[in-house]
Amino acid sequence: MIIDRLKESWTEMSDGKFIWQVPEGWMQGRSLFGGLSAAAAASLASLKTDRKLRTMQAQLVGPIVPGEISGECTIIRAGKTTSFIEVRLIQDKSLRALFVFVFVEKREGSVSISGPEKPDWLPPSEAIQIPYLDGLTPQFTQNVEFRFAYGGIAFQAFESPSTGGYVKFNNSKEILPPQQIALLDAWFPPIFPVLKKPVFGSTVTWTAHILADSLPGLHQFKYDSIVADGGFSTSVGHLWDSAGTYVGYTEQTVVIFD
Repeated sequence: MIIDRLKESWTEMSDGKFIWQVPEGWMQGRSLFGGLSAAAAASLASLKTDRKLRTMQAQLVGPIVPGEISGECTIIRAGKTTSFIEVRLIQDKSLRALFVFVFVEKREGSVSISGPEKPDWLPPSEAIQIPYLDGLTPQFTQNVEFRFAYGGIAFQAFESPSTGGYVKFNNSKEILPPQQIALLDAWFPPIFPVLKKPVFGSTVTWTAHILADSLPGLHQFKYDSIVADGGFSTSVGHLWDSAGTYVGYTEQTVVIFD
């Protein structure tokens, strides 16, 4: 699967830049699925370090479409245990996305705090599978398995801006940090359930934290809007792997075109 081969899909050029062929079949509206863009950028950054990805900050500036895209990767700073790496994705001479990744090495520390426990939901076999509907659901969702288990479905005037369930990429054999980042972006914004009719939304800024390794299989994702006003919504999401380990946290600000 494409998302399993992102690190190998970058080609380094003589000028130090990298080229990636943006695939077909992964669009989210008029742009590439943001999770795949971020996963590709994280894979490029990982070529510059052997440390583990911990945090990503992303500014999604413009649409990315299938075809050639250029990646510029810069080590901002590499300390004893922490590296800061910037990735810029440029298409048709225009900046489309800007990422700053933090890669770390474990160090001795006196504090250890466990993340939240996984939700007590229906098992995946009893959760409602959300089908891919050509022309109705985003194109990239044909590559993802969704099983609804929490909150509301999009555009059903639900009472609370919350949603979630089980999620995984179809046919993906392993879950590395780039895939974890993409999973954190796969579910629809939790502000959508309170809306009465379909609208478009677009992420403008996004922070993700990778907190532990994932085992393959269906992950649980719980997504809640914490505030919405003036056409923008800020949401937080939590991710647990198939064994119930807390593996990721995300925060996004989304503009809602309602």
